[in-house]
Amino acid sequence: MHNNLQYLLRSLYIARSTAVITGCDLIGIAGNPGVVERSAYLDPKQFDFELAESFGVKQIIFAPVKSKHEACSVFEPLLDPSSRCDTIGRASVETIRNLQNLQDQDGVQIGRIVQDTFMRSNLWPTVYECDALNSTREEIDTLSEWLRDIFRDRPPEAFVSGHIDYSPWGLAMQHCLAEGGKGIYYRCDVRTPIYVLGHRENKETLNGLLRRADERAFLEHRDISQISRTSIDIRHALNDSISKNWRWTTHPDAGDHFEWPFSTNLPTACLFSHTFTDQPSADESVFIDHLDWLEKTLAHAAARGDYNLLVKVHPLDGLFDLSKSIDRLENEFSIHKNIVFSRQPIPTSTIVNNCAVGITVRGTPGTEFSALGLTMLLAGRAYYDHVECVIRANSELEYFSYLEDILFSRIKPVDTVIAKEYVAFDRYWAAPFSSLLGSFSPNRDPELIWSNALSACPATAFEVDEITQCLSDAINNCEKYGSARAVPRHANSLLLN
Repeated sequence: MHNNLQYLLRSLYIARSTAVITGCDLIGIAGNPGVVERSAYLDPKQFDFELAESFGVKQIIFAPVKSKHEACSVFEPLLDPSSRCDTIGRASVETIRNLQNLQDQDGVQIGRIVQDTFMRSNLWPTVYECDALNSTREEIDTLSEWLRDIFRDRPPEAFVSGHIDYSPWGLAMQHCLAEGGKGIYYRCDVRTPIYVLGHRENKETLNGLLRRADERAFLEHRDISQISRTSIDIRHALNDSISKNWRWTTHPDAGDHFEWPFSTNLPTACLFSHTFTDQPSADESVFIDHLDWLEKTLAHAAARGDYNLLVKVHPLDGLFDLSKSIDRLENEFSIHKNIVFSRQPIPTSTIVNNCAVGITVRGTPGTEFSALGLTMLLAGRAYYDHVECVIRANSELEYFSYLEDILFSRIKPVDTVIAKEYVAFDRYWAAPFSSLLGSFSPNRDPELIWSNALSACPATAFEVDEITQCLSDAINNCEKYGSARAVPRHANSLLLN
């Protein structure tokens, strides 16, 4: 359970739906085990027991407290940790790869969780060798042992969470799967994509299970439904309003004050930077983290000099990286006229019309811009990378080879039809909707969210609600296929209207 209101209500509702389907008791796990405090309640006093009880939660279990170690003492905000003293240094590529491969006896990916948690807790852009790393490892080991013990004593039927990266809940979901249970994960979109995750193969990530479920759901949707081009265009246009993920709402200044920064006619690549501390090892990636990805791409552009690289800085970068790595890199590469960093909003049409390729490590620009006609290259796995409108690299060599081929016209143009179809499928056609949950935004007044939920409660029955029905089907499909996406039963009739 989370201290973020929009996650909390969704977790409670989806968990209650799951309890209705399975007939199991509903037990909550809360507390602050130390890892990323923003992703868990800080102490029992902040937990809303009355709210949890109203959703049928029978018992609350609090996770163990954080370890006795504090964060690295040499850390000072806004300074690169690697410059603080001789006792802290950036870990090598080999060290981080070895960390990512570290698993316990149940196949739980301890090392990946340590990497994500260390970076997100400290808001550092990569792994540094320091006391904070040892502290994070101790905290994860303590929490992992605790979860293993309680889940072996009472094997769960399912574990529900909307947050499985750089938080204790991804660790809990892996332990649930190890004991034969299911993981129920949802994305916090306006409508609510939900995935039921089943058996995980050795070294397969939770996001890998999500990809498997998403691919099967999309392929079945395409086989069953023959959608006209006009219908696809209309639904994709609707996606920009009532069904759009709130994180990608158009910025009010998106069309103002931006001037194209390059005077040459060189082909241009637009790199959509990730916040460096955001899920660096949540899935398979070509590079060890997002900082490594950006540094090597910048070095490639600088060394060649025959193409432009526009780095579109993530709007939340400064909030999630206290080392100011973007500032350092912008200063380091300022002598190269073919490399420009932009922090201001850029109209999507400007990017599509002036760039030969867009690059993301695994973010949603991959589908957003593919649907607008821009060829997109992924530097890692993404939940949508099964869609043939995007190009995914499996190694650094392949990544740079693809980049050069696209820039110099050796790759065919993107199929916008399938890209638009997938975006509409993902955000509109195949996302179940509950009248109780409604439309959530982090910018809305919390009291308004509660008032909307309360007004919907009398008219909402879990047993007949669309989310419960979709979960029921997905759980049955999970038994058959290993993982499944919850898709509305009436989706096909909607598609054909």
